[in-house]
Amino acid sequence: MNELIAGIRQRLEGDRVLWGIALVLTMASLVTVYSAISTLAYKADGNSAKFLFKQVGLLSLGWLVMFGVHRIHFKYFSKLANLVMVLAVAALVFTLLFGTDINDARRWIKIPFIGLTVQTSDFAKLALVMWVARQLQVRRDRLHDFWQGVAPILAGIGLVCALILPSDFSTAAMLGAICFAMLFVGGLPWLQVARVVGIAASALVMLYGLGKAAPEALPRFGTWASRIESFAGFA
Repeated sequence: MNELIAGIRQRLEGDRVLWGIALVLTMASLVTVYSAISTLAYKADGNSAKFLFKQVGLLSLGWLVMFGVHRIHFKYFSKLANLVMVLAVAALVFTLLFGTDINDARRWIKIPFIGLTVQTSDFAKLALVMWVARQLQVRRDRLHDFWQGVAPILAGIGLVCALILPSDFSTAAMLGAICFAMLFVGGLPWLQVARVVGIAASALVMLYGLGKAAPEALPRFGTWASRIESFAGFA
């Protein structure tokens, strides 16, 4: 057993705290899924173990992918950032047009033959983070110039968030906040930080006004607005 643990430690690179967090989340997901599948099992054949084994299989596949990816030098991901970004935008557009509509939200697409449903915004999160990191590296000497350094990055962030927003405001907002944090940590000058904050605030106000004036343009606006108003104490 000690030799096995030593071998695993030798092959695992990177931050061990992150590996530990991933392991804890994996175990927690198993418990959560197993405690929530009784209804699904009842509607099917009553075999709850089938859903648990499916979750174990998906998690095992995820760990294999994660282990393989962590062995690849980050410079290769940087080179692929633009391509991955294009694929993510295409996937989001496809989801908006042809995705599965559930509760006035098109977040999922169904993969043929295997019957697996995926949420394309999850792929878009990774793609956008990769792309923003790449752009910060490429434009690091031009971040003081808004139009040459910052505006192109904001355009990419805005495009992805705008494609996610109609069906999932919380994900779009969270992704926008993550990208803002990346810009801040990446060395964005304070003047540009103030401009980005102003642009984001203006965009939110305009979005709120659009939702109030033409709610049919944003079918899920009522849900977002009620949550925001409740959080702010306006409800």
